[in-house]
Amino acid sequence: MKKLIIILILASGLIIGLSHQRTEAQQTPDFDLNWSTNTYISPDYPGKALPITNSRIKVTAIPTAKLVDNESTFTYNWFLDDRFIRQFSGEGKTTFNFLAKDEANYVYHVKVRILDKNARFITQKDIFIKLVKPESILKVISTDTPIGNLLANTELFIHTTGDLKIQAIPYFFNANPTNLDFSWQLDNQTLSDPTKKNPDFLTLTFQDIKPIFTKNLSWLITNKDNPNEKSVNQLNVSNINTITSD
Repeated sequence: MKKLIIILILASGLIIGLSHQRTEAQQTPDFDLNWSTNTYISPDYPGKALPITNSRIKVTAIPTAKLVDNESTFTYNWFLDDRFIRQFSGEGKTTFNFLAKDEANYVYHVKVRILDKNARFITQKDIFIKLVKPESILKVISTDTPIGNLLANTELFIHTTGDLKIQAIPYFFNANPTNLDFSWQLDNQTLSDPTKKNPDFLTLTFQDIKPIFTKNLSWLITNKDNPNEKSVNQLNVSNINTITSD
């Protein structure tokens, strides 16, 4: 009988121990890294703003579930391309931000090592962030022809006479459209809005579509504060006989 009681007590202790270990494992905190940048995107853009040279990039460690301890009690040690960033590391420092100084296509490696309030290692997370170049798309605003939105570097076909009003929409600049310069050319001839109130818009007028030919439309968008930050684009416009700008 005594032996049976001892076995039951040992078995109970084993069950309690396993249960305790399982609870601790379930409570081990886990995190995701989320990043954002401050480049311009249009309000209706469904994607994410992407960083370019001189963009400010922000990375935040976010718990994936409710924590037993407050995340501000943890220590976050941040690394950029394997370099320890002391000024952004420490207790409660869940966010790291830096200025991108490299060129397009460079990939940053951001890493964080997280310790609990007793300085015990919890987890390590990595994220890779690629720099891009400024871009733009060409959007048809009003036309007598059945044309929808156009992506840069596509071909535009005109099938009837009339006016074609288009807009160049910038993406991934370190400036809002009001601080960007827009310049247009058709077969190397400069076109512009005479009033200069809407430099991102251009109206092409075509009165006769015969004979058929192709012209090259190009547009350059430049950051007024940084001439090296620019987007150069072009497409072919076909079946336009007479073209003038408003």
